[in-house]
Amino acid sequence: MSFLQTSFKTGYITDLILPPTPEGKTLADVYNAGVEVALSMAQTPEQMSALNPFVYSVKTMAPTDPHAVDASALAAHFAVDLDAPYAAGSFVHYEIKDKVPVALGYSADLTYYSAIRRTSEGIEALTNPGSGVLLHGRWMIKAGMGDGAGNEGRIGNVAVDAPDGTVDANASAHTQTGTGIATGTDGRVINLLETNTISCSVLVAWFIRASMDKAHRTAHQRFKDLWTQKMGERGFPST
Repeated sequence: MSFLQTSFKTGYITDLILPPTPEGKTLADVYNAGVEVALSMAQTPEQMSALNPFVYSVKTMAPTDPHAVDASALAAHFAVDLDAPYAAGSFVHYEIKDKVPVALGYSADLTYYSAIRRTSEGIEALTNPGSGVLLHGRWMIKAGMGDGAGNEGRIGNVAVDAPDGTVDANASAHTQTGTGIATGTDGRVINLLETNTISCSVLVAWFIRASMDKAHRTAHQRFKDLWTQKMGERGFPST
């Protein structure tokens, strides 16, 4: 029943602190490697989905599959532009399987379907978990390495604003790991930014909010740990 429907927003931001500059390298070398590694991770839907501790299977599926989400309808619902200039590809359909904790140590299997596309900064997802729940989410890498003259940094060919610590004016959650926000021109911090809009029944909103918060905080920490590991493999260890 529509009168029981509600919507809410969540947002999470995690600081990826650049490691010390090794001998023979420059800060720009470290920064460029950091952005490259972060983007390569954030633009891989399978890897990003698998960061969720509840997810145990991620598979692509044909858009003609009867279970595939109606990406056009979901895009219209969330006012998402199918031809947005930030899009780096078309939506690809996925089947994702979760083990969702219920209570007293028990969990329930959940299979849901999502359409995910790569963007210039990460990925964007339109998801239908069923039971009247709809979700629009974006994962983005934000970084600014200005020139000291007030010019913003760039990711690829896309200019990025320096984050001010606010994910969304209406966001219900804002989490940070690490220290600092990538403002100014020191170029020492790259941010992983996530925003979500969820439409669901008021009867399950509390459960969805709590489950998402736990899972997504863990996903952010896993992203940070993996990014740190990959930076070390590139010759930029954290210590």
